[in-house]
Amino acid sequence: MEVLLDKKNIIRRNLVLKNIFFNKNIHILGSGPSLLTLDTKKIKNDIVFVVNDYYLNEHITGINPNFIILADPLYYQQAKKYTYPLLEHVLKSGLPTNLLLPVDGLSLMISMEHTRKILTPFYFDMNSEIESYNFDIHNPIKPIAQNVINIAIILAMYTGSNNIFLHGVDQNILSMTKEMYEADWNWDHSYIAHSKNRPGLKSYMEEHGHGWSKLQEYISTMGQQFKELKLLADLNGTRVINCSKNSHLKIFEFGGDEFLLGK
Repeated sequence: MEVLLDKKNIIRRNLVLKNIFFNKNIHILGSGPSLLTLDTKKIKNDIVFVVNDYYLNEHITGINPNFIILADPLYYQQAKKYTYPLLEHVLKSGLPTNLLLPVDGLSLMISMEHTRKILTPFYFDMNSEIESYNFDIHNPIKPIAQNVINIAIILAMYTGSNNIFLHGVDQNILSMTKEMYEADWNWDHSYIAHSKNRPGLKSYMEEHGHGWSKLQEYISTMGQQFKELKLLADLNGTRVINCSKNSHLKIFEFGGDEFLLGK
């Protein structure tokens, strides 16, 4: 009970984020290869959220993000490999920013108290007992972050954005075939030079005791969660515009430079 109470108090702190970017454009930068086509000068005056190992992409190193968002448990389960290099980059930049990660990563951030000079952490809590989807992250929310882009969109809505733009959100996995899987297909990233020697998807699944059927289940769940998120955005009057060229995520409307330039 004490742990649950702690979690409740931790996520209640998110109330300070409620509508802080009201009526602002928010750009969410994924890690798909289409991100390399983004003219970063066009978003320099807007709010920018980045995800995962964004710092490996030299194309966006000049951007100081308003939020860094993590969802994969690897970031607190294997922190030395995944999180330490990220936090080191942020500290070296000397530019303050915010971090959103699962509440299970709380102990990791407590152990890295020295990062508070630059990095302000916030947490979200997924609870399968919650009956309906919502974006009020000062309370536990129904699991929808099968993909880090989902929780990024949720944060953007919570902070008050009415126009959310997706860049580098290619989501090639949504077009996965059995042939691609058997060929040990791998994700393309915008930081290709840093993506070598990564295990393919089949190798990754088998390493964790799963196979093609489990992957199909994962992809189906991901697709359904994006649909739920689209419905949530529509009910909130929020436009989510996918500016990722040739993206396989087709649930959101597609757009391009006409949106970035405010036309």
